[in-house]
Amino acid sequence: MEQHSSGGNFLLRLNGETWVTLEEAYLTEATTYDWKYEVNSSEQPPSIHFCGLPHFPHRLDEREVYGQLTTPFYSGQVSFEINGVKFDSYIYPDTRKMTQEQYHLMLSDILQEASLCFEHSDIKTGIDADQHSRELTLAQWSYLEASFASLGSMIRQVLEQPTRVLQAREQQVRRDRVKW
Repeated sequence: MEQHSSGGNFLLRLNGETWVTLEEAYLTEATTYDWKYEVNSSEQPPSIHFCGLPHFPHRLDEREVYGQLTTPFYSGQVSFEINGVKFDSYIYPDTRKMTQEQYHLMLSDILQEASLCFEHSDIKTGIDADQHSRELTLAQWSYLEASFASLGSMIRQVLEQPTRVLQAREQQVRRDRVKW
């Protein structure tokens, strides 16, 4: 990319880090950046557009103009327009973001565990889990046995008493303990 020819310098930074030019900036999705525009003495405050939206300065100094911008929650090519000159940049994915491959792996693990839980509990749901069977560790078996004992008793209570009539009663409570 070429150097800015709009009469000034547009710099970006994450909070507390050093200022870098737009060409050197590593933009991450859903992140707020501070921007600074160094103005020549004869120049007006800049007209800055990011992703088609205008970004107005927050603070004007004698030779510098400051503002903030937040990158959208997607990765890909974006454009800046500074005083009518267009600059392209790229927004990289957030490192905490799950890839589609990781998402599908997580879903398959959850479905396998759910199928095993239904098999072990003898709950009749019409779900066939034969294709998902696998060997369980001792820790998994102990978790299943401990969890489904309480779940089984809750299900029996609901089946025995499917509806329950709530009784209204007065109770005095201090004002600061009342939840809104």
